[in-house]
Formats: sequence, structure tokens, C-alpha cells
Amino acid sequence: MKLRRVTSFLITVLTLLFINLTPSFVQSSPESDLPEGAIARLNAHLGKAAAPFYDRIYSVAYSPDGKTLASGHSDTFIAGKSEGGKICLWDTDNYTLKNVFTGSSPPVVWSVTYSPDGKTLASGSWYGTVHLWDVGSGTVKHIITDIDDDEDIIYSVVYSPDGGTLAGGRTDYTVSLWDTDSFILKDILKGHTGYVHSVVYSPDGGTLASGAGYPKDSTVRLWGADSGTLKHTLTTHTSSVLEVAYSPDGKMLASGSLDGTIRIWDVEAGVEKHVLIGDTWSIFSVSFSPDGKTLASGGNGLKPGHNDYLVHLWDVETGTKKHTFVGHTDKVYSVRFSPDGETLASGSWDGTVLLWKLVLPATPNDPTAVEEPHLVGDVNEDGIVNIQDLVLVAGNFGKTGENAADVNGDGVVDIRDLVKVAGVFSTL
Repeated sequence: MKLRRVTSFLITVLTLLFINLTPSFVQSSPESDLPEGAIARLNAHLGKAAAPFYDRIYSVAYSPDGKTLASGHSDTFIAGKSEGGKICLWDTDNYTLKNVFTGSSPPVVWSVTYSPDGKTLASGSWYGTVHLWDVGSGTVKHIITDIDDDEDIIYSVVYSPDGGTLAGGRTDYTVSLWDTDSFILKDILKGHTGYVHSVVYSPDGGTLASGAGYPKDSTVRLWGADSGTLKHTLTTHTSSVLEVAYSPDGKMLASGSLDGTIRIWDVEAGVEKHVLIGDTWSIFSVSFSPDGKTLASGGNGLKPGHNDYLVHLWDVETGTKKHTFVGHTDKVYSVRFSPDGETLASGSWDGTVLLWKLVLPATPNDPTAVEEPHLVGDVNEDGIVNIQDLVLVAGNFGKTGENAADVNGDGVVDIRDLVKVAGVFSTL
């Protein structure tokens, strides 16, 4: 009798889930098969492709609390009309689309970043503009347009740790610093000889790092955040530097380049610690894990024309490759760790974001060995998510405390756990 009630309950819930699925849900039917190690594919195509740059993803960013993932996209066409670039906000618990910010006329959203309090999302784009969005309402709070130049692009935006300053890397070879209360331009950092593709603050807010490229630059520069003076210039890359990232303790800086290398720098000494060379023709994005032990990278494949767009995980201490995720079908333009370090998001020109469950050291004595990623939703740990896992979740409904059926780890087994299991149902 109990089994009959559980089965009846499951049928009812699953019917409601799958009858009411909308395009905002993570998976459409043709994409139900996920690549190995992935727990979700986020796809927010709002119309049919009408241009070569339609709906490519250029940037992803987690909210400070990790509950939302933002993705910045290129031009979107709705009912045959260009809506400009868009920003999608995804619920990281159930992988649904929470909101879409549209109406920003620039055709590409190059960069997205959250304010430290998570209430504002800044986006850098064409025409030298930075849009500041109210996360709760989805409305534009302010548009920074201090340079009237249709050719200028804000490639990268980042908040200082205290939230008082917003920095932007530009194609006019400079870094702009704006006060976030008045939106007044506080300073312009000059010295690069090419497009500034990436800017990032050190965790203590004392230093701002910038990476630059075309036409004549391949350097990383470290600036005093308050003084604007140049502290160090790191010069060993041989082509454009596309992203820079600080380690959580601020002692190391990673830089990814079109030369196909990642360089990890000792910030205080201003010297290289490691040069990482993988199966990637060029490196578009680098990101440190919250514990600082792992570096993720995304890029452009082995060489032009090859369909091998990989995401690598590197051991920061040894400089060795730990794991490779394969699943995108175009350039991997942005990678970011979730704040809890359990998930890696990768955004690609294929128009999707893949969420990867991270591999962990197999033993404390072998940091380069890895075990297979744990599959979210595999409650009984038999290697597949199926009806048995749904039965276990349903049978534990309402229970609190530590429980394998509490898939999302919020302390109670409820409908959200069932939705999460259903989201990866039969993916292996």
C-alpha cells in the first residue's frame, strides 16, 4: 500500500513537471543527453538565429550567495527584430531561467559582474557603455556613457571588494574607474598599447590587474588601486592576454592568452610560478576555485577548425592537469566556480552554459589523482539517476537533518529535491 501511494505520488508530480515544462527549463528534449561530468545544460535561445553572432555567450558570473548564475549574450532576435544583447539569470538550484534582461541596444554583452552585495549587476558592452541593472526588478538603474565613441567596447567590468569602485577595461587601451555612488569617472589608467580585455581586483582591494592585447600589447599590468600608479608589468606572454584572475589569498595571479598558455604569477615577486600548456589553441578564460587549489580554463580548441572545445582543471601547486571536461561545440569563452566550489560553469559560443560537478582528489597523498564526479540526484549512488532515486526522495519527504535524499542540501527533503532529481533523470 505504501509503495502504491509513493508510485501514485511520483506519477502525479512527474506529470505536472513534464507537462508544464517551458523553454526556460534547463533541458529541451533533443538535448537530454549530457556530456560526462555535466549536471545541467542551460539554454535560453529566444528565437531563431538571424546573424552569425546570434546568442553567443561571452561571460558568466555567480551571485555572491551562489543562488543565481548570470550569463551575458550577443545579439538576440525576437519575432525577427533585434533586441540587442541580453543577460540571463539562472536559478542554480533547479536550473530554471529566472529572468532575462533585454533592451540594452549594444549587440554584445561582453562582461557581467555582481556587486559585492548582490543587488546590482554590471554589464560591459559596445558603444563604450556600462549598464547597471537592479537584480530584483530587472530594470536599468543607470547607464555609464562617459565616452561618446561608437567604436569603443567595454570588454571587462569588475567591482572593487568594498563595492565603492567599478573598473572597466576598454578598447581605447585604458582602464576606467567609476565611483559607484555618483557614477563619476574617478581615474583613467593609461599605459597599455592594446585593447584591455580583462580587469580584476586583488582580494584586499589594494591592486588592480589588467590584461591587454591587440594591436601591440601582450602584457599584464598591476596598478595601485587607490593611487593609479603602475606597480609591475608582466611581460612573458607572446600574444593577447584575454583574462586575468587572482587567487583567493591574493598571492597568485593567473593569466590566459591567445598564445595558448596560462601563466601563474607570484604577485609579490612579479615572477612566473608555472606555465601551463594544454590541448587548447588559445585561452579565453581562467578562474581560481574558492580554496585556491584548482584553476579552471576554457578556450578555442586544439587548432582552427577542430571541434574540441575543452574545459581544463589544473593543480595550482604543481601546475599539472587534473581533469578535462568535454561537451561544448564552440569556443569556451568564460568559466567560473560557484562560491561553494562544488560546481563549475562554462559559457560558450554554442549558446549554452554547462554546469560541471567537480572532481575531487582520490586520496590525500595523491593530489593529481581524481575520482569520477558525483552525479547530482544519484541518491542511492548506483551510477544512474532513475525511478529508484525518485522513490527514495518521495519516501523521505518532510524529513530533516542529514539525509541522502536531501539533494540540494538545504536540510529538508521536499519538492525542490524531487525537481532536481527529475532534471537529471536518466542522463547517464
